[in-house]
Amino acid sequence: MAQAPHADLLGLPALSRWAEGFCPGAATGCSLTDAPPAARAFLVAALARHAARPLLIIGERFRDMDEIAAAFDVWLGDGSALLLPPIELGRLSVTPDPEISAQRLATLLALRKAAPGTAAPCVVTTRGAIEQAVPRPMDLEKRLLPVRAGEQLGLSRLIDALAAAEYLRVNQVDDRGQFAHRGGVVDVFSHDADSPVRIEFFGDIVDSIREVSVEDQLARRTLDASALL
Repeated sequence: MAQAPHADLLGLPALSRWAEGFCPGAATGCSLTDAPPAARAFLVAALARHAARPLLIIGERFRDMDEIAAAFDVWLGDGSALLLPPIELGRLSVTPDPEISAQRLATLLALRKAAPGTAAPCVVTTRGAIEQAVPRPMDLEKRLLPVRAGEQLGLSRLIDALAAAEYLRVNQVDDRGQFAHRGGVVDVFSHDADSPVRIEFFGDIVDSIREVSVEDQLARRTLDASALL
C-alpha cells in the first residue's frame, strides 16, 4: 500500500484528540451525518487513521462511497480502502453491471486473502449494498484456479478448466469471462479482474504470466502468479 504524501496531517494532535473523543477505540460505530458534507470524507479518513483497524464505512449514496474512497487514496494512500458497490438493475437490464460485479468480487477476495497479522483495508459501501447477498467465502475459493509461473499446470488442463467454469472462448479477449487460445498462449479475463492475463506455456510448464491491455492486446506487467475466478 503506497504511503500518501498528506498522511502526516491526519496525525496532528488536535485531530487525534477529536477522533478519540468522537469515536473512542472501544466504540462499535459512530455517525458523521451531522458533519458538513464537504468535510465528511476527510473526517472519515481521519477516523480510520486513528482507529488503526479495519472499518466498515457506510455511505448513503453511491456518490458518497466514491468520495470517501477518493479521500482515502489522497489521505491514506492507494489501496487503503476497498469498494463494495451496490448492484443496481435498471428497468431494461436483467443482469448486473459487469464492472460492479467485478468490483464486489475483487473486494470479497481481497478481504479473504488478507495476510495473517496484517490489518485488512477498510471497506467503503452503501446501505443498499450491505443488504444484498454475497457468495460465501468457501464458495469463492472453490472456484479459484491459481496459476503460478514455473509450475506444471498443463495447457489442456487449463483450457478444460476454463470451459468447465463457463468461460467463453473467443479470438481476442475484451470482456470478463472470456479466454483465447493460440498455440502455447492462453489469454484469460477473470471475472474479478481489471485486465486480462496472458499465460505462456513451455510444454506443460507455465513459462510466464503477464497483464494484457484490452485496447492493444499487448502484454504489460509481469506477474509471479494469478488466480482466475
